[in-house]
Amino acid sequence: MDLKAEHGQPGNSLFDFLSRWVHHHGDGNRDVLVLNVLLLGGHQSGRSSVGNALLGGHEFKTGRSISGVTTECRLLWRTFPRFFRRQGAETDLMLRIIDTPPGVPDPQSIHRLCPQGVHVLGIVLRADLPHEDARLQQHAEKLLGPEWRQHAIVILTHADHLRETGFQPSAYLAQPSTRWLRDLAGEIGGGVWFLDNTSDWPSVRGRMLRDQILCLSAKNHHSALTVRTVTSV
Repeated sequence: MDLKAEHGQPGNSLFDFLSRWVHHHGDGNRDVLVLNVLLLGGHQSGRSSVGNALLGGHEFKTGRSISGVTTECRLLWRTFPRFFRRQGAETDLMLRIIDTPPGVPDPQSIHRLCPQGVHVLGIVLRADLPHEDARLQQHAEKLLGPEWRQHAIVILTHADHLRETGFQPSAYLAQPSTRWLRDLAGEIGGGVWFLDNTSDWPSVRGRMLRDQILCLSAKNHHSALTVRTVTSV
């Protein structure tokens, strides 16, 4: 697997050229599907853990701190050879994960890291702290416009909490305290996904989530939403 990183700094023409080129060429001239996945979430929500699960490794820094570990937008990407078949041909999947700090994301930084746009938006929340945060939806709309819901999936981290309390996912979502989450799940294209943070094998726990990301993008015909910068709003 090919793993590379980029921070929230101005891009360059060579990087942009290579980003476009890999849409068409993989090892042995296989096609490569490139998907940009943007992660939004609050303090200690587990965005970096979700990024690690999607990449299949411990690439993003994780841990507990007052301010959180992620302090700037950061891009990491990995290519998964022969991940699926497309029109009968083996196709590589390149996932480009943009991790963001909590609070209001900087649209300029996100746009520099994925000028081609965002294919999938991951709203990251904690299953053990199911408090509604309307600001995340506001941030999503400000960044991507009202179409963000079609491209969004809610990812609940710390899903091991449900096992410890004896909750099944369906029972968890049926609680009065999570009605807002149930309503949101009905509005967005990807529904809700539960991620167990106790697993020491991101490559294992991330495989099904990668499949879900791919299915959501396919529902949208792999179209991308342009990041709205100050000048483009």
